[in-house]
Amino acid sequence: MEADLHRLTGDHAAHLQALEELRAIVETTRDFELLTWTATRMADLYSRQGQHARALEVLLDLAPDATHPAVTKTRGILLGRRQHHAQAAEHLTRALESQTLGEGQRVRALLHLAEAQSGLGQAGESLRTFREALTALIAARDRMLYRPDLHELANLVQRALLDPDLAPDTQLVLEKLNVPGSETPVSGALHLRVHTLGRSEIERGGETITLSLEGGVLTLVYLALNPGRTRRELEATLYPDRDPKTAGDYFRAVFRELRVRLGAEVLTMEGSAKQPRYSLGPDVHVHLDVTELRAALAAGDLAQALALYRGPFLSGLRMESEWADEVREELRLLLTMEVRTRALQAREEGDLRRALLLTSEFLRIDPYDLPMLEARVEIAREVAPPQELARYVVELHRMKP
Repeated sequence: MEADLHRLTGDHAAHLQALEELRAIVETTRDFELLTWTATRMADLYSRQGQHARALEVLLDLAPDATHPAVTKTRGILLGRRQHHAQAAEHLTRALESQTLGEGQRVRALLHLAEAQSGLGQAGESLRTFREALTALIAARDRMLYRPDLHELANLVQRALLDPDLAPDTQLVLEKLNVPGSETPVSGALHLRVHTLGRSEIERGGETITLSLEGGVLTLVYLALNPGRTRRELEATLYPDRDPKTAGDYFRAVFRELRVRLGAEVLTMEGSAKQPRYSLGPDVHVHLDVTELRAALAAGDLAQALALYRGPFLSGLRMESEWADEVREELRLLLTMEVRTRALQAREEGDLRRALLLTSEFLRIDPYDLPMLEARVEIAREVAPPQELARYVVELHRMKP
């Protein structure tokens, strides 16, 4: 169906348009199954965009039976996105108990139930539920349908990747689907999700906003982290290699594009007219992966930190920025130090399979660390199959001087 295609490709505008056209038809025909299907899909899409009240409204208004297991499952997913984990688990469990819940609906319910259980601190139950979903995913012929869910539940997936028993099958599914990291929209007057780790991207309401000037993302991130800066401070920090006139022209062009593409309210000025201080607008809600990564590391949530870290900070930035270089190195060091500590701890405790997984995660971040390359080969000699060990040996020899 056209709506499912748009859902898989992430074209939210086309997805919504297709669903609205379908809604006009099914409200006339009053077909029970199509009404239920359309209601759950529209509610799911609105929820992904952060419109939680509208999602619940369309679900209950359009679905002909509020107790239908597909509706109950969808309510569980909506509740989970609002962090109401106990209620989400209750609805999802009830849906799974129904004999009439379709197999595709069942897989989605299991995935989101595992996330709700994780939010409740039930780590063991969460992984057992995820294992059940994983078994169904491996056998599914249409597993691409679950790609958006695995994308959304990236933290849960990362926890499975750090579990020695689940890691092989999880990796198998991810390789087939090419699943990236997490995104969870949140409502606000102007909601922006800014991706800087491994990519440079701004999203508003689930839609990607393309900027022609690469300094736009850099400036937006800097002001999110350092509000109340003057123009001269911004120019000196972000564009230090440009002469004052060039820097001033570029600064004005960046700010003009941010206001045109994101809305005039995205930036505010305070203070004197001659020396204003710039900040993001008071009604601008920025969800920044850098902030989330730091919070995850501070909380000791390594799985979440690894799920967030998809590459170096603004790695594709062509313009010179000492500030960006410092942030890039800071985040890399913070994360690698934590992973190294966990890997050494697992090795000392004799949990060599987990130590091998953690060592490989470290090398995903810093592939040139010779001691960790050597450590991975040593651990692999004890627990890895011959083919995997041979690959690690080749990678080690390739890096040796």
